[in-house]
Amino acid sequence: MKTITMLQKIAATFTRCSTARSIIATTTFTTTNNTIRLLSTTISPSTCQLCKSSSISHLLTENDPHLNLNSTALPVSIHYHRCNDCCYVFQDEQSRLTPDNEKIRYNEHNNDPNDSRYRKFLSPLANAVVPFLKPNAIGLDFGCGPGPTLSLLMEEKGFACKNYDPFFYPNLPDHDQDNDDDSDERLSMKYDYILSSEVFEHLHDPRKELKYLNSLLKKNGVLGIMTSRVNGDVDGELFEKWWYRRDPTHVGFFARESFIKVRDDFFPNASVEFPSKSITVIRKNEM
Repeated sequence: MKTITMLQKIAATFTRCSTARSIIATTTFTTTNNTIRLLSTTISPSTCQLCKSSSISHLLTENDPHLNLNSTALPVSIHYHRCNDCCYVFQDEQSRLTPDNEKIRYNEHNNDPNDSRYRKFLSPLANAVVPFLKPNAIGLDFGCGPGPTLSLLMEEKGFACKNYDPFFYPNLPDHDQDNDDDSDERLSMKYDYILSSEVFEHLHDPRKELKYLNSLLKKNGVLGIMTSRVNGDVDGELFEKWWYRRDPTHVGFFARESFIKVRDDFFPNASVEFPSKSITVIRKNEM
């Protein structure tokens, strides 16, 4: 028992930082029914999760704010990293919630389509995209959550809009439900516009999702994104105080520079606009 008690208190952290790369290793043990269990061993990524640059700086390390959700006996350190090229800020993979615990958090959201405050919150995103749409445009709310509302707002404006969410609306609107293929195929039809509200900060693999979203947009399609942007020159002290990062499901944070890089890498020849501090509009312009 004394050995187990000692192991419960072990937390060894080794840090080596430079302007180009940060390496952090964290090892934490806990016990359940006298069984020693490894909670986390973390080595920070050598490349940016968004642009694959190798110029990464360690931004912040703190004790796990979602301790209760993870049901761990000891706090797990969360490490945030910042890309020196595209300014994307992200957690390492080992710091993230499990999918089951993610859904617990999402179920706490009060996304009621009949709530006037929620509709008012989403309206700026819909309004930012509507001027670029042609009559009869068909769109997709990507990551609609448990209470789809953007699709209703768009339908009230005269535009069809379908819903997709991996947790709450996984029955894809254009997917062959009789297909037993186990491939990663999700949606297949192309859309005139895609809206994604408070989703991008949750993406565990932003490169994969951005490639996918591009494949879903028509040649002149419009992508409207709502996510609070981080300052490109943010330091650890300011980032630590930023309210938006405190949601345990928020794992990646885009700056203006990040979205410009998104345009360059994933949406060639597109334009990118920033109507507000939290809204980004990317318009494809392909021949």
